[in-house]
Amino acid sequence: HAHYFQVMRSSQFTLCPAGDRPWSQRFFEAVLCRSIPIVSDPEHVGRNELERQIGYHVYRCDGDHVYDEDLVEENHRLFLRHQTLIDPPTTG
Repeated sequence: HAHYFQVMRSSQFTLCPAGDRPWSQRFFEAVLCRSIPIVSDPEHVGRNELERQIGYHVYRCDGDHVYDEDLVEENHRLFLRHQTLIDPPTTG
């Protein structure tokens, strides 16, 4: 899997289609690899309503895609805060 994650880590955007369910693990992998997830439906942003309300920054397939480092870092912080037991450092 090292090559898979290396490619995702070097990508500014990652397509995150639905899997066997409306979401896929790739969404979370993209966030952790600091790549902006591209989804075709808001349901692809989480496994349930609570995860979909976390507020991840994503782009839709049919929209403009502009890489924004601040969005990437906010997604990473949101993941650490809401979906791990890691206490991310606060800034400022």
